[in-house]
Amino acid sequence: MSGTSVAEVEIADSARIAAMLRSDAAQLAAVVHPDAFIVHTNGTAETRSEFLHAFETGARRYQSIHVASREVTIRDGVPVVIGLIDVASTAGNASYQLTAAYTAIYTTESPPRMMAYMATLTPAT
Repeated sequence: MSGTSVAEVEIADSARIAAMLRSDAAQLAAVVHPDAFIVHTNGTAETRSEFLHAFETGARRYQSIHVASREVTIRDGVPVVIGLIDVASTAGNASYQLTAAYTAIYTTESPPRMMAYMATLTPAT
């Protein structure tokens, strides 16, 4: 383990969200691990390449992502992010406004990269 700090993981998670808002697939590729697995609030699961492809093609766009809360911890050497986000997005012809709880697991490399992500719908904040 490289001794990844809470601050490094917070920076990486913020960079991921900023890249999603800009639909910046290149930056997302830098912060999402090649073996990452992403599960969305609707239950759709994606590999990293599927996730990036949605941004490259414009199939998924985020108008806003507000981090209502975020806690970063290092548990038994594993960087874990638990947060609550308010999201406005479009996918295809559908628009979404939702609140979700998410868990993201990051690698211990420097800089940390997101390895796994899972979000679930919650009541609006």
